Amino acid sequence: MLAATRLLYTKSGRLVTLRGKKGRYFSAGMEYIGIGTNFWPFDPVHHSMSETGSHIPNLTELPLEALLPQRRPMLLLDRVLRGDALSAATESVVQPTWPLAGEAGVEALLLIEIAAQTAGVCCSWQRIRAKGLDSTQTGWIVAIKKSRLVASVLPFGTRIRAEARKTINYGGFQEVAATLFAGGARVAEVLLQLYQPQEAG
Repeated sequence: MLAATRLLYTKSGRLVTLRGKKGRYFSAGMEYIGIGTNFWPFDPVHHSMSETGSHIPNLTELPLEALLPQRRPMLLLDRVLRGDALSAATESVVQPTWPLAGEAGVEALLLIEIAAQTAGVCCSWQRIRAKGLDSTQTGWIVAIKKSRLVASVLPFGTRIRAEARKTINYGGFQEVAATLFAGGARVAEVLLQLYQPQEAG
């Protein structure tokens, strides 16, 4: 059993940082769940259980690194607003540290990458729900079937909201339609096709 002194709460009082292994921990009569070094007090009302029997927090509580293989500065999402195994909504704020950044902003081509990362959120959630937090992240082969970008440059500080929804979900093949907004205006529509080889057996 781990001592309570090994747990560090953030200001929100919910997220717990612990230097330990993945899995479930008990301390001071409370149960914690998590991945890597991020742990949460387990709440049976708001948290769910994977098909493998392990408890998992809500999608919006998971660190982005648990959902996506990208890391800063290529990780363009700031937070997940909502989501499930079929759809997701995310928020990003355009930063000078992003790839393709110029003097006034970044190239709007990055909207396609934001769409792909938002699609990755719901695809990863499907994996976590089926196999648990400890399951291995595996990459996807992604094709851009169709895209329409309204802007050419996104000024720094622009807040991007992306909404992605699976239109086809068949085994290792997914088709995801994404719409992206900036300041309430639609700035991009993207249709992606994703493929991930299925495990044998």
